[in-house]
Amino acid sequence: MDQLVKYLSDGMHPVRIILKPEETMEELKKCFQRKFLNLEFLDTKGGTELGINLADQSAVLNQILKQKEEIEIEGQLFLNFSRVKLNASIRLNDFHGMGKLEVL
Repeated sequence: MDQLVKYLSDGMHPVRIILKPEETMEELKKCFQRKFLNLEFLDTKGGTELGINLADQSAVLNQILKQKEEIEIEGQLFLNFSRVKLNASIRLNDFHGMGKLEVL
């Protein structure tokens, strides 16, 4: 298994959602509507930015619309030839939280 995949699948790591052109709730809603978002693991050398294909997130979108304090994100991607699942808990006040990968 790749070292990065192994590292990110071992325990929880600090993450942040990358929203462009600005970090707003409106941009976050757009990510969930198109079922794709960019997330960065902050504790790797230089950070590791990943594009995540979101699972059915209608419940999470409803939480965002109801202005909950924290949301749970789940999605899949390939990282260094490994199929992985992302699980992250994100605070909506600053778009930061904790996450980990699970090798599938």
